[in-house]
Amino acid sequence: MLKLLFTFVLLLVLSNISYSQQVSPAPQLTKQDYLKKSKSQKTIAWILAGTGVTSVIISIATIDGTEIFSSIEGNNKPINRFGILIFGGCIVSLSSIPFFISSGKNKRRAMSLSLKMEQVPQLQIASLVNKPNPSVILKIRL
Repeated sequence: MLKLLFTFVLLLVLSNISYSQQVSPAPQLTKQDYLKKSKSQKTIAWILAGTGVTSVIISIATIDGTEIFSSIEGNNKPINRFGILIFGGCIVSLSSIPFFISSGKNKRRAMSLSLKMEQVPQLQIASLVNKPNPSVILKIRL
């Protein structure tokens, strides 16, 4: 009987939570928010790309031909060091690609949002009068 009562109370609490509304809904992002987000993502992407390319170029420029030939003979410490720098630089450069993509998406979202004054018919005393009301326009391209 106690298990049945506990199960009933648990289901009652879970059902109350699942059918409740949010007290404070998530705020809608504006055009400025999307542009700011796009700019910061693009900055991060350029920093990652520049760091990766610089790492690869520096590791290739500082490798010495004698170290390559000594690694062929059996001492592979220099190649491992430069290989890790090259591999790490490539990974960092490739990690900038998702930031470029999301930056472009956020910029397109910002450009599709606009604020416009729409003329909306409203009833005033005994007639309909067109009054301007602010509206947000969202263009969705299919």
